[in-house]
Amino acid sequence: MSIAVVTDSAADLPYSIQKSHNVHVVPIRVLFGEEQFRDHLDLAPDQFYRKLGTSKILPTTSQPSPADFIELYRELLEQHERIVSLHISSKLSGTYQSACLAREAVAPDNIDVIDTKSGSMGQGLITIEAARAAASAQDYGDVLATIRNTMEATRLVFTVDSLDHLKRNGRIGRAASLLGTLLSIKPVLTLEDGELTPMAKVRGSKRILPCVIDCMREKVQDASIRVAVIHTNAHERACQWLDKIKSTFACKEACLVQCGAVIGVHVGPSGLGVAWMPVAS
Repeated sequence: MSIAVVTDSAADLPYSIQKSHNVHVVPIRVLFGEEQFRDHLDLAPDQFYRKLGTSKILPTTSQPSPADFIELYRELLEQHERIVSLHISSKLSGTYQSACLAREAVAPDNIDVIDTKSGSMGQGLITIEAARAAASAQDYGDVLATIRNTMEATRLVFTVDSLDHLKRNGRIGRAASLLGTLLSIKPVLTLEDGELTPMAKVRGSKRILPCVIDCMREKVQDASIRVAVIHTNAHERACQWLDKIKSTFACKEACLVQCGAVIGVHVGPSGLGVAWMPVAS
């Protein structure tokens, strides 16, 4: 069975991974006032953070339209029997809903649209596993089962310097309980059922990584992992995180990823995070 895999640009999948796994990406749009850019295509991450630092206009995001998905779905069904389309949490974006509308308009029996209940490389790791399964599976049900299992196993933990960006963009979720905390308190956040949720509060930046490592150790135990350290224009600290994680855990695959504009708009600069999933040794 020929199966196409689709995601959106909030997954932050590097182009090399998109190409090697044959993943098709629909870009979410980023707006600086009247200026409109397609995430990762018209506006690379480095370009976005430079613009964010100099622009007097606060950027916003806009989900892809159903027409964006319709065009791609029709094209892919000319060469594939099925499509599985995996997207950023529906509690963070309307992208999933746009994809669902497109599915109904094109071929509801041949397209599955999945809310990953994640984002950035949490969504990315799920998409990669879906692509691996699609490339090897003889049965479409096996692909869907792999996706379900991967979603249950994948974790995303991150921290931000300020909750202001999340609050302003309406993505703060249960982390609203942390508003008004002292400046020295740093929030450690996760996604639970697709909603932003506080996991811990630590005093001082130096205690964030040990807190994240402890969380990972509790979840991972002795398993090998695939892991991605993600950041919003905090490359040096992200490298330190990656080195520490690689020295602490059995990492079957590990990568460093700079988040694109969609995540950067909502998280703000200097965000750091880790997405991981256990794998068979």
